[in-house]
Amino acid sequence: MLWLRERLRKAADEGVAVLVSSHLLSELEHLVDDVVFLQGKVLWQGSREDAARESTDGSLEQLYRQLNGTGVAA
Repeated sequence: MLWLRERLRKAADEGVAVLVSSHLLSELEHLVDDVVFLQGKVLWQGSREDAARESTDGSLEQLYRQLNGTGVAA
């Protein structure tokens, strides 16, 4: 997974738009600049830093749980 993360990060740093769709939120925390949570509609979108601030524990997984009602609300 590290080699993929490095290649995608390099491409993004060179100005290439990179779209990644995954359920591995803990892995995405190391890779993404911006986040969009979808569940039939856009639940939330913003920067990785905004997501960390809105999450009760700073993780994407916890923010997703907060948004869909399966986690602790902020």
